Parts: sequence; C-alpha cells; structure tokens
Amino acid sequence: MVIVRPYQATANQAGHSLAGYFPPYSSCAPGSIGLGYHYHAVAQKTGSSAIAASERGGGGGGGREGVWDRLWTTGWNRGGGGGGGGVEKGRGGVLVYPGATFSSSTLVQKEGADGGRGIVGDKEGDKEGEDEVLPPQSRRQQKQGEKGAKKLSLGDLLFKEQKLPEDSAKPGNLAQRIGKAIRRPGAMSKARVYADVNVNRPKEYWDYESLIVQWGDQDDYEVVRKVGRGKYSEVFEGINADTGEKCIIKILKPVKKKKIKREIKILQNLCGGPNIIKLLDIVRDPQSKTPSLVFECVNNTDFKVLYPTLLDYDIRYYIHELLKALDFCHSQGIMHRDVKPHNVMIDHEQRKLRLIDWGLAEFYHPAKEYNVRVASRYFKGPELLVDLQDYDYSLDMWSLGCMFAGMIFRKEPFFYGHDNYDQLVKIAKVLGTDELNAYLNKYRIELDPHLEAMVGRHVRKAWSKFINSDNQHLVSPEAIDFLDKLLRYDHQERLTAKEAMAHPYFYPVRQAEATANARLSEK
Repeated sequence: MVIVRPYQATANQAGHSLAGYFPPYSSCAPGSIGLGYHYHAVAQKTGSSAIAASERGGGGGGGREGVWDRLWTTGWNRGGGGGGGGVEKGRGGVLVYPGATFSSSTLVQKEGADGGRGIVGDKEGDKEGEDEVLPPQSRRQQKQGEKGAKKLSLGDLLFKEQKLPEDSAKPGNLAQRIGKAIRRPGAMSKARVYADVNVNRPKEYWDYESLIVQWGDQDDYEVVRKVGRGKYSEVFEGINADTGEKCIIKILKPVKKKKIKREIKILQNLCGGPNIIKLLDIVRDPQSKTPSLVFECVNNTDFKVLYPTLLDYDIRYYIHELLKALDFCHSQGIMHRDVKPHNVMIDHEQRKLRLIDWGLAEFYHPAKEYNVRVASRYFKGPELLVDLQDYDYSLDMWSLGCMFAGMIFRKEPFFYGHDNYDQLVKIAKVLGTDELNAYLNKYRIELDPHLEAMVGRHVRKAWSKFINSDNQHLVSPEAIDFLDKLLRYDHQERLTAKEAMAHPYFYPVRQAEATANARLSEK
C-alpha cells in the first residue's frame, strides 16, 4: 500500500506546465502554485525508518522525477516545466511497505534541471500515446541515480492509480477560432487493399472488447532501469526472474479497459509476424490492477544517433524491413496509426528491426469513421489534419514517407509544424496548395476559413531543393521517385506497403535477399 501526499511547486519564470505527472493537472501561470502527486513510491525498512519516492510535478518552471531502488538512494531529476528553471518545493508522503514502518520525508527544494523543455509528456503536441526514449542527459542522470541500486520487483514499482492525463496545451488565439472541417455527403473512401479482411474473419478476431485476458504472474519479472515514457505508459528494461533473460516491461497508466484490450488483441493477432515486436506476457498487479505488457528486448540505438551514420544501403534495407511489418499488419486488417522513428527499434549490430507500440493501432472496417487524434504531429497524414475520418492503412504509408524523407535528406523531422494547423501549412509549402485543394474537392471537404487563410497559397516545391552536400550520397533518382509516391495528399494514390517493397529503390535489397536465400537452400 502506498499513501501519497501532494507537494507544491512554484514557478519563477514565465511559461506554463503540467502540475504533477498525474492529475490533478493544471496550467500554471508565472509564479503560481501547482499541485503534484507522487506517482509511485517504494521503500524498504532499514533500521527504524527509510524513505523512497518517485515524483514529478508542478509549476511553470519545475518538475522532478526519479527512478529509485528499494533503499533510499539518490534518484535522477529533470525539470518538467514549460517556463524554464523554476524552484520546486515538496514534502514527500508517508510510504507504507508491508512489514516496515516509515517516517515522513523532509522538505526538499531543488532547481529544475531541465525546465525549458516544454509541457511535460507532450512536448511534440497532441499525441494520443508515445513511449519516448529518454534524452542522453536524462540517461546520465538516471545512471547516476542507479549506482548501487538493487533490482525492483514489478509489484514494488507500480504507481497509485489516477485519472488519464489531459491535454494542457494552451492553443493560440487563431487556433481557438478554427473549427472542424466540413465533409459534404458523398465521396466516401475505402482502402485499396485488404479492405474486407475483418469482414471475412470471425467476430472473435477483431472484437477486442470481448477479449478475456489471461494474466501472468508479475513476480516473474524484475525491473532494472527506465528506458522510456509516454502519455499512457512507462517503459522499463527488466529481466525474467526465473530465466535471467532480458525483457521490456511496459507499465500502462490508467486508461480505459477497452484500449488495453485492443492493444493486447492486436499484439496477439500479429504474433510471429515479420519484424513485429513479440509480446511475451501480460501481467497485472493484484492490488492496483495496473496491467503491464512484457516484450522481447531489442538492443536499440537512439534514432538521433543512428540515422546520421546510416549508409545508402542501410536506409534501403531498414525501410524494406519496416515495409515487411506494415504489409503484414495491413494484411491482417490492422492499421498501426503511430509510425515514427521512436516506434522503430533497430539493433544495428544484428541488423534487426522491430515495429513497436501498438497502443494506437486499430482494426480496419470499411466505411467506419475513426478518431483523427492519432499519430504524432510530425507524422500525421493530411487526412488527419483535414478531419477526414474514413481513412485506412494508407495513413501508415504517409508516416513512413515522413520518416524516409527525414532519413535521406537528414532533416528530422521533415515536416516541422508547431501545432496541427501549422503542420498542414508546412506540408502545403512543400506539396503545394493547388494539389491540396484538388484533394479537398475530391473528398468534398471544406476547411474552416481561418485555417484556409492560414494555409495561404504555395507552389509545389521540387524534391531537388532539399538536396545538399551533406545528403546527396543518399538521394538517388529512385529514392526521390519512391518518396514522391508516398507523400501524396490523396491517401488512395500512395503506394501500398506491398507495392512499395516492389519499387526499384529496393532492388539491391531484394537481390541481396535472393542471394542469401539461394545459399541457404544449397546447404
């Protein structure tokens, strides 16, 4: 049992931030008081008393988070505010651990170490979910905090259940005036491929709400270190206590049961597919009912470190590997809906790729209207930005195109919008507004006049304009042709994953695979 008490944080610089890692959340004006909570706390008796907690929160300039071992040790701190710097003051709660007694913590005051990053957990915009690899600075701080630390059982780590985080970003004045696009009757859209997969399969295949989850034993796993975070989860490297094998443990924050069931059902349906992350186990804390997903471990290199080192053939190879995963999931009637570098794990030494984070994935049904608040901003397809809800698998192909453009032009992200409206502007400045208007007319979509004015008028920009001395060795005519066939406004004009794999750009990869397969058959 963990008793949590609120702590206060004051902001001494301009800006606003989430006050606390879990609700209550509020935007804090400069100098105001924010209310935060411990989100998990663990402790173990050492002599008469001991204290340990992990906390993050409050104010326009602050925030603190830590990953702690069972003994009271130094943790690692990271400012979470949008306003920079800041001072946080907190008093820890009384932590109760079976068989031990504790005293309350002392008053602490600490400068926010990284207060200028922006709104905690949402620095890239209105993401529905993301497990983000920690920045190098945070990793160093975490490592310092873990010196001498013992492994935690999974049960020790689980946090007190709270409500879902809410989007606290304050839209600008113009954004507040922009309404949804209007879709006139007619011109409905349907996937060009795999449209009827779920129509032809039994209801049990796609009806995730009826799934009865078989829970494993969480005591089979121990937590080693934190490796990522997102709106809806915390991600840790762990080990199987029985076998000693490494694994990845994704501890889900409180979300609707059907969202958890959807992710589990999709992972089960895709199990064994090429380059799909393998789900090993599903466990749940018996007290808090907090679920965790256990996955195979991939020795990933941060894409910001890896991508600048990739050769032309490497990019061809890894994009081809990603296409295998996408074609497989699409053939199984599933859209990923959050393709981006953060969700593509690459073990470069083993030349192994895995597509991860299926928390936003969904089953495709013809004529069904889906939520457009999916994907991460820089990888959102135009259909999401103009409120076209009957989208399909081709959304993933746009996101892949954005990834590919970033890799070959060494410009990450390729479309760098400051919000969803500006994201459409950035796309229009490259693909042109005549083409955008043709797309809107085809699907009978009318943009809000304010958004239309914001987009303005732009002539299509030639892909050659993005070539420079730093990237020219990566940008072949085949690469440009491939990119051009992905980044199309009209989702029905984009290459499918299977068509993409057959593109001439991948000829060297297909040739190498054929040679390798021939050698295997000779043995």
